[in-house]
Amino acid sequence: FCSSARAQHSPKLAQAAMATLATPFEGKVDITRPRRLSPDFACAILLYSSIAAHAILSFVIFASKNSETPDIYGIYYDYDSNTTGWRTSECPTGYMSQSDCISGFVHSERVIETMDCINDALCTELKTCASNNPGSGSRRLSAEEEHGRRLAAKDAKNVWQFLEQHFYQPTVLFGSVFACAGLWLVALDKAPRAVIWGTMIMDILLLVAIFVWFYIETESINWACIVLAALMAIGCVVARKQINNACVMMKIAMDGLFANKRLFAVTFGVQCVWVAFFAMWIAGIIGMHFVQEAVPDPDPYWDGRCIIQVAWTGNGGLQLYWILHYYWTTYFFRNINVFLITVNISGWYFKEDGYMSFWVQGLKWVLGPMAGGTAICSAIMGILEYLLSRVSSPCNIILGILNPLEWIFVCIGLCLKTVAMTYTKFGIIAMAHGGRPFCETAPKAFQVLRAHLGDAVVTDYIGKRVMAWCTYAVALGVAFIAWAWGDQVQEIEVLTEISAPALIAIMILYAWLISYPFVGLIFVIFLEQLIGGMVDAGSDERKGMNSIFASVFMGCISYFLLNFLSGVVVSAMDAALFCYAVEQSLGQKQDERFDKLYGSIKETFAVGTVVGSSEGVVVVVGTAPGGQAPARAVGASAAPWQPPVAVVGQPMPGEPQDNSNNA
Repeated sequence: FCSSARAQHSPKLAQAAMATLATPFEGKVDITRPRRLSPDFACAILLYSSIAAHAILSFVIFASKNSETPDIYGIYYDYDSNTTGWRTSECPTGYMSQSDCISGFVHSERVIETMDCINDALCTELKTCASNNPGSGSRRLSAEEEHGRRLAAKDAKNVWQFLEQHFYQPTVLFGSVFACAGLWLVALDKAPRAVIWGTMIMDILLLVAIFVWFYIETESINWACIVLAALMAIGCVVARKQINNACVMMKIAMDGLFANKRLFAVTFGVQCVWVAFFAMWIAGIIGMHFVQEAVPDPDPYWDGRCIIQVAWTGNGGLQLYWILHYYWTTYFFRNINVFLITVNISGWYFKEDGYMSFWVQGLKWVLGPMAGGTAICSAIMGILEYLLSRVSSPCNIILGILNPLEWIFVCIGLCLKTVAMTYTKFGIIAMAHGGRPFCETAPKAFQVLRAHLGDAVVTDYIGKRVMAWCTYAVALGVAFIAWAWGDQVQEIEVLTEISAPALIAIMILYAWLISYPFVGLIFVIFLEQLIGGMVDAGSDERKGMNSIFASVFMGCISYFLLNFLSGVVVSAMDAALFCYAVEQSLGQKQDERFDKLYGSIKETFAVGTVVGSSEGVVVVVGTAPGGQAPARAVGASAAPWQPPVAVVGQPMPGEPQDNSNNA
């Protein structure tokens, strides 16, 4: 209002204001301009406080650990007294079995023994509890209850011991994943079209191979594989132009990344810091179960005998915090890489001097004055991206309507679609490029992107889907290789003895678990803690659980590793598309460098034109590829993009009163 009032008396001020509004983003990162703190930084303070609290709690859990699982345990039978019992045969250094703890103790009958090994402090606490316990402690285990705790040999009694004993399996598989990922990146840079088309053809051939194997084994037709293979083949034919255009966009992104190869090392360093956080997170959530205390059993069945149970770390609020903190911190690290890739790709795209070292200043910004916007986006990005995926296309909406469990998410996604498209990944990219606070920059970025690329760029496009397919296929392959290898070293045949229909169902379950790696890891950790001790070590059931849990674990970790590299490539593609939109809004073009990019974007995305506004909302009309000709050819000379300007007061001489045609 004040700017408009002053503009009536100063044509120069009016022209300056219009120029500022006409170019919400500059054609450069402007690395020399300082980034200042904004109110957004309060969210960064909250995140950093949560990270510090998590680290402190983790070390407190590690220091409070007072129990451990035994390495070898078994039953014994006392022929003199005709009684059975059980004892641990070997405890880790610094721990003792509960049998050894209460051996010779006057109130030993008041203790319910468990298989856990305990340290001296917990042993003393257990004896104190038994001494102060008024219960008679006359209840003893029946022969059947004791017989359930059968002899265990040196076989792995949980998946963690299995991975420790067969450490070469994750070493070889993860090493192979890293090697394949490196070759994959080089291939994407040298021949993206061959890699993308080869991946899609291999997916179809895999479905055909499953169909043939199923027919040979069961002499029946697996219609699901045939239908999926046919649909994929038809989709490749129908969308062949879009796939080829995705190859062009990926080539541009890879050129930008390989123009500064040190960016791979920088982003990998950020990922290594996240791996350290994840290791501490996993160790903390496992360690929670080994912080125990001695208390009287409240069950009258046990007549008040003392038992060892999880202490304060079993609090549900603490475990909920652990999960939410993981979610927030993981997205924060991911967005750090998005920020660093953006400043580098933007500098390369607009040919700024010294762009190869922009990541240094970018790292200072994303962890300092601009950390608040990154933290805000990280807190809401996961749920918004999920909601956006539910309504990103008519097909997804129809599938969501057919699934009652998805109805609420489809409804929320439709209501919040604009918000979700505004305050997700491209908000971070715009903040990194423009250097302004997240909440100020994100809406402007959405308007620019929608005006020049349409909705598709902020929801989904084939380039993203291709990278997701590659990541998913390799991770699923690693999981089944790990399962087969685990069966082989334990001399069992769980995988090979599964019937064909059951194997198809298991593959679908694996596909879902690995596509949500965090859920898969939680599944392994908690299921192992919940039922792992109930299955005898050395039994075929325990060996089968080791193979299955290890395969899910390694498949999810492989997905994390590959998703990191996929994220680097996709972020580079997103940053390049954003630079293109900024370039178009400035009325610029670089035909000598990006002529193929302009053509591929013209055929891939709906090209919009700003035609008016209502109450400050930009109205964009666009035509999808294959429809009518766009209002303005991509790459052609055009006036800079201008948002509608509302003038309060009398218009300047010669200025039309209707500003809807300014765009």
